[in-house]
Amino acid sequence: MIRGASELPEGWAWCTLADICEIRQGQSPPSASYRPMEAGEGIPFLQGNAEFTNATPIPRKRTTEPKVVAPTGSVLLSVRAPVGDTNFAPNGEVAIGRGLAALTPLGGISSGFIFWLLRGSRPWLEARATGTTFDAVTGRVIKSLPVALPPLNEQTRIVRRLEGVIATMDVGVAEAAASEALTRVLLAAVLNAAVRGDLVPSSGKTAEPLLREILDRRRAAWEVEQAQLFDRRGRRPRDDSWKSRYPEPVAPSNDEVGPELPVGWVWATVDQVSNRVEYGSSSKTSPSGDGVAVLRMGNIDQGEIARLDDLKYLPADHVEFPKLLLEDGDLLFNRTNSAELVGKTAVYRSQVEPCSFASYLIRVRLIDGVIPEYVSMVINSGFGRAWIGTVASQQVGQANVNGTKLRSLAFPLPPLEEQKQIVVAARGWRAQAVAALGDASAVRESAATLERAVLNAALSGSLTTQDPGDESADVLLEVIRAIRSEGAQSAGKSTNRHASRVGAYS
Repeated sequence: MIRGASELPEGWAWCTLADICEIRQGQSPPSASYRPMEAGEGIPFLQGNAEFTNATPIPRKRTTEPKVVAPTGSVLLSVRAPVGDTNFAPNGEVAIGRGLAALTPLGGISSGFIFWLLRGSRPWLEARATGTTFDAVTGRVIKSLPVALPPLNEQTRIVRRLEGVIATMDVGVAEAAASEALTRVLLAAVLNAAVRGDLVPSSGKTAEPLLREILDRRRAAWEVEQAQLFDRRGRRPRDDSWKSRYPEPVAPSNDEVGPELPVGWVWATVDQVSNRVEYGSSSKTSPSGDGVAVLRMGNIDQGEIARLDDLKYLPADHVEFPKLLLEDGDLLFNRTNSAELVGKTAVYRSQVEPCSFASYLIRVRLIDGVIPEYVSMVINSGFGRAWIGTVASQQVGQANVNGTKLRSLAFPLPPLEEQKQIVVAARGWRAQAVAALGDASAVRESAATLERAVLNAALSGSLTTQDPGDESADVLLEVIRAIRSEGAQSAGKSTNRHASRVGAYS
């Protein structure tokens, strides 16, 4: 805690959480015992913090075979993924799964004090969480949580004070969250308007000649590449018949194209406007700063290359280089992720050099005449998200869009001048949105910092005025020890009563 043992206010005492609470570790009932909430059979069951709200969780199912029951008046603590979230137990008995622990205060201690105590102790709990798949805290850790225990009357004053202060802060955070949500909606609307041709006025030109030029450039680049391959092999063809083997790109299908396009726009596929679509490296990387940086799916955020302070690296002489080195303007598409995030796309603009990309990303190198930022906007827009939803395959909780499907994506292609105007206009809107999102994020960060300070002050006796007339917390601890001693003597009877109660639900 904040203070040392000698610095406690008058009448306070050091103890552990196990000294002042009955602590029940959750245990999941058999899945066959689950029932819908509306069925009315069994008791409500809480699996973890997914059912938490700002105060009291909302159960989504029932169970007829509860293993651990949290009594009314308990405080629920999320003990894994994430650690430290708190809620008040609902009125009436509720079964809890292994993601939760229920803490029932003893000796007249209010659940409100335990709630704020746990909320203020979250950093302590997080620091002691362990696990490979996800972080979790053990019952031993929870029981050992050190508590600076105030007298009962002081606990009441602390709870009242915190409820007022934190409630005021929560209003500000809620307003910032609402502003952030609105900003994201507006940003999405900008992307959608760009794809529909509503963001900038029409240039009066048509993209058909542009698409023909792009296709000609694509074929010419293939022929150059093939000629270089012949030269390396030392076998130059006798004539140009090899050019007939050119693999024509996938063309838009009449079944796949969307609504009517703006005047002058045409449908094109990613395959038609690119000459390279390939997966990144699956080789093991190192956190060392030496060598070539490797962008991963976490480096694509909100349509931008970001989070460059935590990069991984491959040796400069890695066997896949220079083939998998990024060039300025390469498009990066996240091919495997959750259903909500798969397909997020950004453009590499030499943010870090030299640079490569990992296997969960697909690099698309576009042909002159198509602005990469415009194609990125298309894929990140509602149009692109809808397409991803139709082609993504599900694999063990992950969604996947492979390179073949990405090549076949048909998208609206405007004339080059309109592409440029769209990108400039969208960049302006984005700058305003990023500033607004930054303001909202700053509010949340400031609120979190202030909340920690307020909780630390309250739980160390600095937020409220002490009353020398309050009965010492040492006396309270003696009362609780007496309660425990009496409970131990009747443990057998309590166990029998609990077993009967559980059987009543089956």
